[in-house]
Amino acid sequence: MTNQKWIGFGKGTKNKKGEYIEMYFSPDDISTSSAEIKEGYEKVEVSDDTPPSSVPEAYLKLHLLSVRMVKPNATNLDGISRKFVDLLNVIPGSSNFFKFLTPAVNGLKITFDHSPFAALLNKQYHAMLRGDMVELEKLGITERTLPGAI
Repeated sequence: MTNQKWIGFGKGTKNKKGEYIEMYFSPDDISTSSAEIKEGYEKVEVSDDTPPSSVPEAYLKLHLLSVRMVKPNATNLDGISRKFVDLLNVIPGSSNFFKFLTPAVNGLKITFDHSPFAALLNKQYHAMLRGDMVELEKLGITERTLPGAI
């Protein structure tokens, strides 16, 4: 991992407590050299070898990845998921919403998995019924991993 330092000037949204909940960076406002603060922008500095310590730093690292200024294995992304979990605590009412959303999505998945439509769409199921080992191997199932004899 390199020790490249990046400086970005971004605009973001803050909550009532003054914490950033999102940040946008234009590719023109990101550089590796020292730059002066732009009026109306927030200056954010990150290094490839250190994990992001704030929401703006997490957004800058993700933006660097999305515009391909850095490679995924060339920058330290440790703890980036925690920054977005922290955002759930920052957005009002989000913790209550996600408590109900997760079981609803899981319930829909279970319902679909056990419906006649799922059986029609399941290529592995039909290949096992036919005993088509060529098709099963294309789907990543070998004789060793089959649940029983066909």
